[in-house]
Amino acid sequence: MFYFLTLSFFWFLRTLRIILFYVYLWQLKEYHIGRFLDHFTTEKGKRLFLNPLKILKIALIPGLIFNPNYFILILEFFYFGESLNFFRDI
Repeated sequence: MFYFLTLSFFWFLRTLRIILFYVYLWQLKEYHIGRFLDHFTTEKGKRLFLNPLKILKIALIPGLIFNPNYFILILEFFYFGESLNFFRDI
């Protein structure tokens, strides 16, 4: 139960950071859908999707089937790190 609560807390902080970033990007592109989507064709925009950390997290998903407890600990580690990043950015 403790792992679930801490994982949920860190997941919430990570998700809040992502939402705030995309709201900021949407505002930066002056609420114009063409400019927003065009941002993802730039080198900086491509790095948002081809981030090695995201690819690693996706690659770890099959581990959920074989050992869910170990997988939850790994996710908790990633979300904790991203939450620390969020607090540092604030």
